[in-house]
Amino acid sequence: MSLDLVRSDLTAKLSEASLSENNKDALLNLLSKFSSLFDGQLGRTALTEHAIETGNATPVNLPPYRTSPAKKRVIEEQLKLFAPTSLRGTLLDYYHDHPTAGHLGVSKTLARLRFRFFWPKMAADVKRYVISCSVCQLTKPSQKKAAGLMVPIVPQKPWEYVGVDFVGPLPRTPTGNAYLIVFVDYLTKWVEASAVKEATSQVAAGKFVTDIFARHGTPTYLISDRGSPFVSELFEHVVSALGSVHRLTTAYHPQTNATERVNRTLKTAIRAYVGDKHTSWDKFLPQICFALRTAPHGSTGLTPAMISTHICINIQCFLFYSIYLIIYFPPLLYIGFSSSYFSTFVVQLPNFAVQETAQ
Repeated sequence: MSLDLVRSDLTAKLSEASLSENNKDALLNLLSKFSSLFDGQLGRTALTEHAIETGNATPVNLPPYRTSPAKKRVIEEQLKLFAPTSLRGTLLDYYHDHPTAGHLGVSKTLARLRFRFFWPKMAADVKRYVISCSVCQLTKPSQKKAAGLMVPIVPQKPWEYVGVDFVGPLPRTPTGNAYLIVFVDYLTKWVEASAVKEATSQVAAGKFVTDIFARHGTPTYLISDRGSPFVSELFEHVVSALGSVHRLTTAYHPQTNATERVNRTLKTAIRAYVGDKHTSWDKFLPQICFALRTAPHGSTGLTPAMISTHICINIQCFLFYSIYLIIYFPPLLYIGFSSSYFSTFVVQLPNFAVQETAQ
């Protein structure tokens, strides 16, 4: 549409508008004055002077676009100063160490500096300064990410993976025992622990035959640390002859061997029962193994006995102590129990058993 058509159309609309005569005259005069503002070439007018001399160059016409508020604030309100090398240390000290700076982290310190200043490699300088701040290192908690989850061994069946380890030396008992040899099934968490006199390859090989092979069969994999009893030719020959694959844990990384965690539980339980009779720890070993086998494990939610035998072992405490006392005190078999005497016997039985075991 030409400018003449636009002007005539506006004039016609003004004459028909319900306005006062004074307002109509003012609008018509305004329209007449600026009707020839543009000469037909968009972006050029002869009524104003160019602020910048462009000669006869054609104006650059760009479509309008929105500017973000953040960028507009930086463009219109903030003028960044270039910081020379001699002042950068002072700026870092003021924007990080000063009480009004608060010893904040890298991102906040950098954002505050960038609001007013600029210099090459500013981000690297700020990071280096903040992470080397002695006050921050003493007062702030560590931001180091926690270690990732380990990749545990996932057995597919009971007694596929078995761990073995020695515990000791412990106080030598009257029977000469000074070590524990512990076997743990990775799936069921069943524990086989025996008190032994020495931590040698002969003992390890013999207990592997009697405690594991003779009771549970041949495990697919036997896992141990790199201790001398487990890397000997004798132990390797016995394990391979029975059809198991012997695997060694990484040096200084015992987490691979599940027996390490059981060792701590065994030592804690022994310490709880021996009291001041440190040389009687081997007497408590069968009961402690029984407790571990019949207690639900945290990783499976079931007892090792339930997974291994599919039977819930539910033996009453007084019966367990009765068996113990009958073994060590055969005359109890000939005692006639009346109902009242039996009640008293059941109540006092645990105390008798504990006292006898502690001796």
